[in-house]
Amino acid sequence: MVSVAFENDDHTVISKPPNLHIDGYYPQTVRSWYLETRGRAPRFVNQLDYPTSGLMVIASSRKAAGFAGREFQARAVAKTYVALVVGDVASQTISAPIADDTADPRQFCMCISETGKHSETHVERIAAIPEDLRELSPSLPQGLYTLVVLRPATGRRHQLRLHLAHIGHPIVGDQLYGGRLTDINQCGEEERLCLHAFMLSIPNLSGLPFLEAPLEFPSDLLAIVFNKYKHTIESMPVSVSTPCTDLPSS
Repeated sequence: MVSVAFENDDHTVISKPPNLHIDGYYPQTVRSWYLETRGRAPRFVNQLDYPTSGLMVIASSRKAAGFAGREFQARAVAKTYVALVVGDVASQTISAPIADDTADPRQFCMCISETGKHSETHVERIAAIPEDLRELSPSLPQGLYTLVVLRPATGRRHQLRLHLAHIGHPIVGDQLYGGRLTDINQCGEEERLCLHAFMLSIPNLSGLPFLEAPLEFPSDLLAIVFNKYKHTIESMPVSVSTPCTDLPSS
């Protein structure tokens, strides 16, 4: 389930598995895990969508949450995601305003709108996925797929997912924004969104200058592809440029 990447008296950094709710009335959530293992209510500093895996920061007190939250607001945090997307994607910066999609009945659905908030995502192309890796998931439809690194410069809800879909390259497994591919990438009994919050750096947080969350799901297509190109991804420079005004960005 949840694994701990770092912990001190004030903060716990976890690696959230895919297809796990943070909160709410579900049998298992990040909140219920924290309550059971730490004996107190969590204070979430950043958030990830239900299908997204990777690093989350949880504070043990209001004071600790306030400090870490200010680091996000002050652009003192660097966040890096890895994703598998449909099509052949070039490195680029996506700038498209995001707003609530009031015309869509699905909860928390977002859209690109001129009346939305400024939103920016940096995309770095790692590699096109070769045939020998695609054969590991035989139900993956024929076509081009690209492994990319994503760095959000803003933190809107569903930003990464919506921005990639906006340029015609949705993230594989994204049922909300057009990346659903039948019967692929199973993680347990559910399709896995191929988006992982891989790196997190909070330089001013004591003991937490830089963290990584490896992908360790053995039957996971994203993990297989990620591990092949891990050294390339890890050699990329880390830039601190993430003003997280709206905490969710996946």
